[in-house]
Amino acid sequence: MNTMQTLFDNMAQEQENYREWLLHQSPETILDHAYEYAVREDIMIAFADADFELDQAQVNALLTRRSPLQDILKDYLKLDSDISNTIREVTEERANTILQSYRETPVYLHTYATGQESLYHTSHELNIKCRNAIEQAISDNYQDNRLNTEEAVKEVADIYGYDRPLYVLAVTVRAHLWDGRFGRETKTWAQEAPTAEGGPDVERQYVIEKTHPGLVQMFTSRFREQAREKAAEQIAAIPLNAAAYQELKDGHPGKVAGILTGDYVMFYGEDARAAALALGTKVLNADVPGLGQTETTGSKLNWQSVLKKLMDHNIPVVLAKQDPESGVDSPYLVVKERDTPLPVEELAAQIYDLAAKAMPELTQGSDRDEQISLTTKCLREGDTMDFIYLLVDISNGENQELASQADQLLAQLPDPALLEKDEGYQEL
Repeated sequence: MNTMQTLFDNMAQEQENYREWLLHQSPETILDHAYEYAVREDIMIAFADADFELDQAQVNALLTRRSPLQDILKDYLKLDSDISNTIREVTEERANTILQSYRETPVYLHTYATGQESLYHTSHELNIKCRNAIEQAISDNYQDNRLNTEEAVKEVADIYGYDRPLYVLAVTVRAHLWDGRFGRETKTWAQEAPTAEGGPDVERQYVIEKTHPGLVQMFTSRFREQAREKAAEQIAAIPLNAAAYQELKDGHPGKVAGILTGDYVMFYGEDARAAALALGTKVLNADVPGLGQTETTGSKLNWQSVLKKLMDHNIPVVLAKQDPESGVDSPYLVVKERDTPLPVEELAAQIYDLAAKAMPELTQGSDRDEQISLTTKCLREGDTMDFIYLLVDISNGENQELASQADQLLAQLPDPALLEKDEGYQEL
């Protein structure tokens, strides 16, 4: 299929529709649009040139637009008259802008919410386009009873990246769990993949229905494999000061160490396996500079959410990052450290008993069991600020023994920042 010709034909039809509309306007309106019409004609002439070529991803990106000619025109008209940008350059820039937007827009898994309308609608529209793109890529690359999975996967990944197609594929498999043409491992993966808050009622519109399930299975297997390969490449490219990382591990024995770097919170070796269970991520093997072939996992969630998930699984953790102004050879600075959490009732009792020692005037005349019960209720509900202020005051006091106890209890308290809501889809 000559997609460049298809793009040209679509734009030619768009121009013909514009011409028909213009011919039915008043003379004044026609004059107002004369320059615009002339530029549109110039764009079509440029596209008709045999030497005018775009790469496949750029062509496919423009084909997803309802009015590609109008899109290119808008960017072209923004140029000053003395700028020597050619129509080809403007077209490439426009296509690349579309591609960047498609790849960077996160998969929105939540229900429609005030303040998130734009992200909700954009993600919904891209899910539909991605579904159609997968169907088209499989159709275009299936000949003589053979699917060219490499090319089909490339066509989709070049436009949408990996997160959104993986979501659409998981939705499709979940809708066909009864179908034996999908493999057991694929079904297990799909059931573990993130789902929209609305569940099947929301997701059924993203299900691939026009393609044979056996071909979807083949495409899914190769797409997931390539996604893992690309993820491993990304992980290997993330800078790591191996010596400083080992110092961090040695200085915090028994704790899972997470490194905040770029878009990820990264874990390595045995820590990767422990973190992956809590975070729902995949463990990958990557050639990490300084560590060699190492099991790794990473999460795009904010560090507060990562910490909360690890704490919910009773995993002691230390999170650290480098000073961005000190370079990749600098040591790792601790951002947050948490021990294995105490049972909430025990934590409440220790807070009360410490307050009774350090500030007896606060507890004088109170019933210990009643106060511990109230403290437990507050901790369960995430109402921790009063206790944080109390422990900070004790930590800053002159009694070093009580200050040390306060620091240990502070490390146990769930910081209100950890209650932030997770956003986005993650595959690692």
